[in-house]
Amino acid sequence: VWLTGTSTADNAIGFIASGSNVIKTGPGRWQLSGLSTYNGQLQVLDGTVVVASTVATAGNPSPFGSPNSNVLPIIGDSASGITGTAAMLAIGGIEVNRGLAIATLGPGSSQVAVLGMTGTGTAIFGSSRVISVARDLTLQASNNGTAEFNSTWAGASGTAGPGPAVVFTVGSANNAGTVRFGSNLPSSLTGVTVANGTAQMNNSDDIISSVTPVTVGSTLGAATLDLNGRSQSLSRLTFAGNSGSVTTGTAAGGRLRLVDSGSVSASGTGHMISAAMALDDDASFNVVSGGRLRVSGEIATGSAGAKSLTKSGLGTLELSGTNTYAGATLVAAGSLLVNGRLTATAVTVQSGGLLGGSGTFDAGISVLAGGTLSPGNSPGLIEASDLSLAGTTLMEIDGLSPRGGVGGYDAIDVTGLLTYGGSMVIDFGSLITNALPNGTEFDLFAF
Repeated sequence: VWLTGTSTADNAIGFIASGSNVIKTGPGRWQLSGLSTYNGQLQVLDGTVVVASTVATAGNPSPFGSPNSNVLPIIGDSASGITGTAAMLAIGGIEVNRGLAIATLGPGSSQVAVLGMTGTGTAIFGSSRVISVARDLTLQASNNGTAEFNSTWAGASGTAGPGPAVVFTVGSANNAGTVRFGSNLPSSLTGVTVANGTAQMNNSDDIISSVTPVTVGSTLGAATLDLNGRSQSLSRLTFAGNSGSVTTGTAAGGRLRLVDSGSVSASGTGHMISAAMALDDDASFNVVSGGRLRVSGEIATGSAGAKSLTKSGLGTLELSGTNTYAGATLVAAGSLLVNGRLTATAVTVQSGGLLGGSGTFDAGISVLAGGTLSPGNSPGLIEASDLSLAGTTLMEIDGLSPRGGVGGYDAIDVTGLLTYGGSMVIDFGSLITNALPNGTEFDLFAF
């Protein structure tokens, strides 16, 4: 039986009684709803097949027919030079209790393979069913829907062979729903990219292998990695595009743990980590020029004791929570804004680095030659135990008051030892429009 055409409406077909294979070609869309008894293979070579009724286990009538367990529906065309999309989407409320195979990508081909759901509600790809993946795969859910994967993931040779060395992409254009992972993803993945919508962890910690590079964000829309109250260890996390986030969702608990010299990189703006974090190894945050990343959750010391945090790249990293990690903090390049509290880490600002924000530094600050200390976000107050200055101290004055507040002037309070050095630059802002009266004083430092 051949299903073809270009119509993107849900062209419905019911019961298919016989035939060795059901083959979908052409870029159109067909909906399968009947409890069919054909005993061949469902082949989605092009376009979209919508599964509109529950798929029972192998040997039972379903939209996939009733073949034995050795005949898996296949998604994608492995011929050469193939373009377009091959997709299988289940409607909300449907459960797919059958294994699937994602075809290899042929030479010179760019065809995208898609697995997911359409409509509203939740579609489930059943527990313990094997999905064999031989090419990069997009997993998606429509804007108000959820696609839940409780499957066992395997490579082209099935569970007996090596795992899939492919990239899983969550979300696509106009599909910003939730993709929920209820089973562990294989460590062989070469990447997980959350491009649009939400990738949600479920059932256990470390759904994603710590060695798998994870990217959150793209140009398609807001993208979220939702830990859902679980802990997730990562060694490489990248924010791309705009408006990428890592959160614990509505569930309590869970941490994002940086392991194996963990690196967090960011380009673009609007990115946030609101999940609590732990440094299980020395970690670096590289925010490129023009980029901005805000961390609002606590950063704590991890299981291996005190580990360091290094800010690199010419962009801006903001820490707005109360952070308790005890390793050193090094500002090697770009800007680190602390609008919260660092309770146990001493901060060193190297040449080319800038420390700002309105925050509290309980373990002190050291500004080396070539480094810059610039309180506030537009005047503000820095409070530090000890402060050593050998670089540039940049103080902004917009008005006579408040001290350390917007519309007033920058200020620094030191409760311990203050060591002067380097140079000071006073920036009189645009609000200073007239000459200041003789005898005007600004209490820039209190110690």
